[in-house]
Amino acid sequence: MDLPLLFTFWQFPEPAVWYIGVSLLLGLAATALFYLGAYFFQHPPMNAAAKEELAAFLMSLAIIGLWFFIQASLGKFTCLLATNNPGCNSSFIDLSSGSLEILFLKLRSIYMSLYLFEVLLGFLSTVYVPLGTFNPLLSLLPVSLPPLVSLSLLSNAHTVLVEAIGMTMVAIIAKQHLLQFAQYGVPTVLLPLGLALRAFPWFRATGSSLIAICIVAYFVYPLSTLLSNYLIFDLFQPLLDSATQMILQTPPKSAMKN
Repeated sequence: MDLPLLFTFWQFPEPAVWYIGVSLLLGLAATALFYLGAYFFQHPPMNAAAKEELAAFLMSLAIIGLWFFIQASLGKFTCLLATNNPGCNSSFIDLSSGSLEILFLKLRSIYMSLYLFEVLLGFLSTVYVPLGTFNPLLSLLPVSLPPLVSLSLLSNAHTVLVEAIGMTMVAIIAKQHLLQFAQYGVPTVLLPLGLALRAFPWFRATGSSLIAICIVAYFVYPLSTLLSNYLIFDLFQPLLDSATQMILQTPPKSAMKN
């Protein structure tokens, strides 16, 4: 069954639409039950509780409406800002996942280069040259000398750098899984559960806290990932390239003295 054009534009998972609708119907049913109880018993505290339940239900509707509005407007804004294409329809979570993929590919290229260099350093630091190679008289003694043993210090420092890059790649993979959970798990499971808990006065604070967690996971976290990508590739990388270009174009001091 196809989604309406409105939900397709917001790129909301189809099961999430039905689960959110069921949660809102549950809130509406709870409000109706409170009003029926207040009308039947003619109890002023129950009438006040029914009005509070109605206010909570209207607030849940406002949260869903604001959620859809922010998702639609933020998706178009980030898509236009990231791709500079007015016809782009990718969601900001997809753009965030793509930015993580770009960073992962960059780190993987650096990791492979540094790993091969680390293998070379480790091999050279363990090479032993027998002294008899240079003096036949010393060939009778099993004496050998590692001429490049000092490279072991550089190899150890290089290993720490390679391991740090590897841990960063693992962290990026974990972030990609968190983005997938934010894209599918939050609107399908956590958000309907928070709306359903808000339908009951005893769990309203828990439902509101759960909805706040959903907002942070669905909006703030992907935007922070996009901002990190912007800082790395749009701000820091051009400055680094320009500084490298200036260093390469600057003549050495000995040439300036001559």
